[in-house]
Amino acid sequence: MNTPFEPGYCVQTIENMRPGPKKDIALAEYHYFSGQAEKAMRETEGYLTAQDSAVRLSACWIFAYSCLTMGRIDHARRALQQIKNTLADGGKTSPAVRAMEAFVAFAAAVLVARNWTNQEIAQYLNLSINTVKHHLSKAMKKLNVSHRKDLKQYMLQ
Repeated sequence: MNTPFEPGYCVQTIENMRPGPKKDIALAEYHYFSGQAEKAMRETEGYLTAQDSAVRLSACWIFAYSCLTMGRIDHARRALQQIKNTLADGGKTSPAVRAMEAFVAFAAAVLVARNWTNQEIAQYLNLSINTVKHHLSKAMKKLNVSHRKDLKQYMLQ
């Protein structure tokens, strides 16, 4: 959910949120980014089919990356499929969807920095090669780089 907080006040910000899905997702996001992927995975699993598409997409991404961290590729693929289904259902204009698309571009760029091919990235993220190319192209344009080697160098800085 990309909950904004002042540096050093993340936990306090989350504790001050109203109880509910957004607070739960913010806590899972905190757990994931503080090295507690297994906890984040458990906290988000119940939201993978949430009615609110922003909550569902955030939960799916955190769950997918947590699963990848834990070596649970099978579970990550399930979450990625749920993301594809959600995007196909029409949420293309919402800020949450745009944020998720940026996250896909970032994930693909990280994998490029690890010398993965578009085919490998597509298989890993359960996307088409054209989708990977599209997101990489957008990322490269935003970063003002024109070659994969430049993208790799940028990502490894």
